[in-house]
Formats: sequence, structure tokens, C-alpha cells
Amino acid sequence: MTSNVRRAAGTQTFSDVLLRWLWIKRPTSAGDLDLFANDVTLKVTCFLRPLGQAGARSRLGTLYLTRGKPVTWQGRGQEALTLLPPLTLTASAAKAGHWKLIALDLAGPSGSFNVRVPKMDVPLVRHAFDAQTS
Repeated sequence: MTSNVRRAAGTQTFSDVLLRWLWIKRPTSAGDLDLFANDVTLKVTCFLRPLGQAGARSRLGTLYLTRGKPVTWQGRGQEALTLLPPLTLTASAAKAGHWKLIALDLAGPSGSFNVRVPKMDVPLVRHAFDAQTS
């Protein structure tokens, strides 16, 4: 039985790094878009911080992207936050904090957030958010 949930290409674990050192192929952004089109749920590790709240901190969590379903974010030991459409994703003035991440501002009916995702996963995240509006 195969799972219908996969990690996105930019979301790497320690074993993924070892595989890369052994020259074993890793998933690609284009492959993620194909999986998304085939109704596979993709997990993207990200940091999420509410905007407009003094003292709010970024929290590590996972975005769950499934075609035809709302995007959800869940941190460890926290309730899932459903990000209702329409969602707009724009470049952020905030620093990403790491060279492999990019900071984006996310706005929607569920609130406004600063989100930091792996650069490799940005096309997938944008595509998933755009798919919700259509």
C-alpha cells in the first residue's frame, strides 16, 4: 500500500542529504507539480508568523498541499490552521534567515502571515494557492 502523502523536493530530512551525498536522485520541483496534479498531498516544511501581532514568533510547521482542498498548516503539538481561499502570496520585506529559504507574505480570510519556505518549493506553493482560487 502506497501513501498518498509525500515530502516536497525542497523539504529535506537528514536521510535525504545522505542520499544526495551518495549521488542518488532527489525529487524535483517539476516532479512535485506532477504529483500535485495527480492528487498526491505534498508536505512543505515552513515557518509561519502572524503579521500585525506584537511579539509574535515564527513557528516551525508543515504546509499540507492537496489539489481541491484548502491548504492547512500544522505545527508540532498544535491544532491545524486551515488557510481559506482566496490566498495571495507576495514577496516579503522580511529576511528569510537562511540562504535556502525565501520569505513571503500570505494574506487571506484566515489572517495575514509571514511564511518562510524552501526556495525549491516556491513554485509548488504558488501553484497550490493559485489552484484554490480557480
